[in-house]
Amino acid sequence: MRDRATRILVVVIVVSILALIGTGVGMATVLQTYGASASPPPVAQATPALGVTHVSTRNYTYQPAVIEVVWGTTVTWTNRDSAIHGVVLPHIIDSETDIRESGPLDQGSSFSYTFQARGTFQYYCAEHPYMVGGVIVT
Repeated sequence: MRDRATRILVVVIVVSILALIGTGVGMATVLQTYGASASPPPVAQATPALGVTHVSTRNYTYQPAVIEVVWGTTVTWTNRDSAIHGVVLPHIIDSETDIRESGPLDQGSSFSYTFQARGTFQYYCAEHPYMVGGVIVT
């Protein structure tokens, strides 16, 4: 019985070590891909679409990629892809109850956010961090 308990303990330790190694490899891959800050790539310098308040995800991109709206405008993102996408507005902190992330959006699902500050706001897809977009609020 003692031999069996020892074997079980050894197996648990080995599995734990392998899990830690796997986590380390995964983290190293993310850091190598996105750099030490692990922030998404910058938004491409696109001409902003003026007055557009609806952004769609299609073919793993936000369309249009950059929009310009006035202060107080509500922008809505809708997933038009069959893949799950999301919207993360990482640099907006209005209040503790302010929702700045859509969570996973299935095809046809939407997320809206009302911009209460002027500036340029970058956003990205949590599921595909290379998908980036921007909102310029005037």
